[in-house]
Amino acid sequence: MLGKNVDNGKDEVFDPTTMIPKKLANQHLLIVGKSGAGKSQTTSGLLYELSKQDIPFLILDFQGEYISNVLSKANGDSFLQATNSVELDPSYGMDVNPLELSLSSNNGEKVSYMNNVYQVSGILKLIFGLGDIQHPV
Repeated sequence: MLGKNVDNGKDEVFDPTTMIPKKLANQHLLIVGKSGAGKSQTTSGLLYELSKQDIPFLILDFQGEYISNVLSKANGDSFLQATNSVELDPSYGMDVNPLELSLSSNNGEKVSYMNNVYQVSGILKLIFGLGDIQHPV
């Protein structure tokens, strides 16, 4: 349970497999609260559930909470162990290629290159504020 809905008082439960209408779908999330309110614990719980569904995520961990044992699970696993995550240290360089084809979680084969084309063009549209005429180019 995430908490209570302030409008109707009902419990809010996180389910990463719930289907959301495409027009409402958004990959962004905001978690706010006072210091010590459990923002990091909430985030680690959400990411743990996403990892169980093989949904990828990226954390920019400026305070080192996710690579330390601060956010360990009840069984003693660290966050990295529990989510089968990998720490990337930018001081050693990071190989990020947005055009590299990812592997399908269904069969391990590379996904269609058109998926990457649409993702990269969508990112460029957002970054540069491209209009409907400029975007397809």
